[in-house]
Amino acid sequence: MTSTPTEPHQPAGLAPYACRPEDSRGRLHREPESATRSCFQRDRDRIIHSGAFRKLKHKTQVFVYHEGDYYRTRLTHSIEVAQIARTVSRQLGLNEDLTEALALAHDLGHTCFGHAGETALDKAMTAYGGFDHNEQTIRIVTKLEQRYAEFDGLNLTWECLEGLAKHNGPLHGPLAHHDGGPQELPPSIACLDREMDLELAGHPSLEAQVASLCELGKSAPNPVLSTIRYFREEYEAHIEGDRCPAGICPTLTRFFIDEDACDGCHACFAVCPTDAITGEANHVHTLHLDKCTSCGACFDVCPVDAVGYTGRSA
Repeated sequence: MTSTPTEPHQPAGLAPYACRPEDSRGRLHREPESATRSCFQRDRDRIIHSGAFRKLKHKTQVFVYHEGDYYRTRLTHSIEVAQIARTVSRQLGLNEDLTEALALAHDLGHTCFGHAGETALDKAMTAYGGFDHNEQTIRIVTKLEQRYAEFDGLNLTWECLEGLAKHNGPLHGPLAHHDGGPQELPPSIACLDREMDLELAGHPSLEAQVASLCELGKSAPNPVLSTIRYFREEYEAHIEGDRCPAGICPTLTRFFIDEDACDGCHACFAVCPTDAITGEANHVHTLHLDKCTSCGACFDVCPVDAVGYTGRSA
């Protein structure tokens, strides 16, 4: 995988936490850089010119009969998601080009007839491992698109592929959420991860998270924009200060036991799911950070407020 040199066409006014094209981890296959477009702009353009993107025109998403005879297609949906995502991205000082690329590509692998179509296809393909539209998107952009002689797929940047793979969040580790317990990685994503190390246990970039949120619908960004307006300090604490003022984000919170306040009631010891707290009854307890997952159970049950928390960087 090759790195990307300094880009002369990066967007102005990027926030410190935005993805910068000159810091991109590059592409799997080496290519000469463009003199007129950043690496993320090229990703966006490759997605727009792909065959899979044009085919979205024929994939119905939903048909609301009482609003008229206009079908909502995956193409119109993706264009609207990209427009909304760019607006939110601009407000947050993120990289609009990367956000737009992710928004345009997020449904390349989707079936027609909405999620009902995916459910039906997944059932029909059970004997062959089922079907997941997000994995199909990865398969399309890395293998099925045949537009270049040197490689299969679109050869998108690491940041774009990482955002698409983690469209619904981390895929394994403590941050992953799966119905019915842990699941194996989809084969196409697992294969790509072996080649590029997509860090699947962590959250994707903020650009990817914005694109995923805006995919929920035209009104989805409204709560985000409202909270930015009224709780900007909370956002800045999370993004720039690496801490959660409310103490509810496990990855940004570090708990501790105040030795002067602890009465050894054993309540925290009893609820800790990872045995991170040790100590005898009626004696001061100790919290071992190497075992703590910051679940907050000890904080919730302590009757004397002896459990406190700080930001991860504190």
